[in-house]
Amino acid sequence: MENISEEKIQKLLEKKFSDIEFELKNDVNPDILTGEVIGYLEAFLSMSLISTTEFGKYHRQYIKLKNNILKN
Repeated sequence: MENISEEKIQKLLEKKFSDIEFELKNDVNPDILTGEVIGYLEAFLSMSLISTTEFGKYHRQYIKLKNNILKN
């Protein structure tokens, strides 16, 4: 497996969160998206591309995003 830079990882996660934000705004089932985000983050964690601290940070970021969109 090629070495992936921290910048590339962050761009991949930002892209994923952008896609998720679009899907949430278009009434996709939030429970399905939550599972997708957790699966995505777990894959990054299992490949040692992110730390458990970063996993928690991105998970909290997603929950905040989801709550903000669903409130509006």
